[in-house]
Order: sequence, then C-alpha cells, then structure tokens
Amino acid sequence: MKKVVVIGGGIAGAAAIKELKKRGKGAVDITLVEPKEYSELPFGILRAFVAPQAIKRPIRKRLEPWLGVKQVRSRVTKLSDESVELENGERIEFDAAIVPPGSAVRGFDWLKRSDEHSEAEREEQLVEAGVRLKAANSIAIVGGGPIGVELAGELVTNFPEKKLTVYQGADRLLPALSEGAGKKAYEFLSSRGAAIRLGEKIDIDAAIQGKLVLHDGSAAEADLIYVAVGVEPRTSFAGESLVTT
Repeated sequence: MKKVVVIGGGIAGAAAIKELKKRGKGAVDITLVEPKEYSELPFGILRAFVAPQAIKRPIRKRLEPWLGVKQVRSRVTKLSDESVELENGERIEFDAAIVPPGSAVRGFDWLKRSDEHSEAEREEQLVEAGVRLKAANSIAIVGGGPIGVELAGELVTNFPEKKLTVYQGADRLLPALSEGAGKKAYEFLSSRGAAIRLGEKIDIDAAIQGKLVLHDGSAAEADLIYVAVGVEPRTSFAGESLVTT
C-alpha cells in the first residue's frame, strides 16, 4: 500500500484526496496534515462576514468526516524527499507527497486562517468581524486587486451608507487583469459612492497596525482598515526541496 501525505486541507488538498481515493481503490494510505479541523471556501468568506444573511449554503466542512482520511492537526516544519517533520514533533514517512499548503493575504491575516482552531471558533471570528464592520462609519481598503475590489463591492452593496475609500498604489484597479476589468470595477464602485484613490502608496506596515499614512507622510482617518496587498504561498517549510512543474 502506497503512503501519501497531503499537506493542506483547502480546496486543492480536498480535491486531491477525493481523486486519490477514487483511483486508488483502497490501495493508498492517505494522511492529511492540516492544523484546522475544517476546510473553507475562500471565495465565500468576504460575503460570510459582510452579508451572512446572503449565505444559503455552508462555506466550510469538517475535514475528517467529509474526506474519510486520517488527519494530523499540526503544521509541517520540514519537507524532505521521503518524510515530513511536524510542529508537534511527529515525523511521517511517505512514498509521495502532495503539497497544496495554501496562501496568506498580506495584512488580511484572518481572511485565510492557518492556525489550529475549530469550526465554531472560526464562525465566532467572522461574527466578531461583522460586529466591528457594522459599528464603523468610515472604512478604508488598502489594495485594489481582486480581494480589495471584491470586498469593496460587498461593502457598497450591503452598506451604502458607510464612507468607503479604496487606496491603490497602481494607476488602475485590478492591474493583474485586463484594462477593461479594471475600468468596469472603477465605474461600478464610483457609481455606488466609493472614493477611489489611484497611485496612492500607503505605508503598509502602518496600515496593518491600524494607521493610514499616505505617501507624503500625512495621515488619513478611517474607523476600520482592511489591508489586502497580495497573497504569499505558505511554503516556508519546503525551502529548496520543493520542486514545481
């Protein structure tokens, strides 16, 4: 029986496990390494805290009963050709490893969690985020990429009475997508009352700490600041041992 370790229980990890079980027909011993007890649809999270009443289907599932495999709730600290070492001191040998560890949104640390917590704790976290949102009169979003624009769209739709400002360092929204997509996003958000400040480079570290410092050193005010300035893969454990194809 082949031993397979899957590092990460997100969408990719769950899909890989389902496919392995289907094709392996009982000949594959699968171990999932994931600190959370659940898997969550990342593209449903923004709506889940901005407009939870609009969520008609669950956006998360408990991993073990859903996938039917052994789960070790820990993080990988080292990946080699034949084994993984975990934070809990455990070492797991394998014949093959699948490595979809997910990513983190810089500044928006709770958007995609990676620490050990339960499904109930995650739900409580989103509820608390919603309470803070409802209490804010003015909101700033630092970052005009897909996450920042999606969040802005949710806010102007569900909280049109709140003052929203989007700060984007580039000269247009959604710079990784087509120019037309950026233009459409700008027109939609502007028509709903959002202020879009293009070419405005914000001190990211200060914004993460809850302060808006503009490129000229002046300060801006907002009751609530969301920072979404790109994603980083969670692959620090792999070092140079991770080979992508």
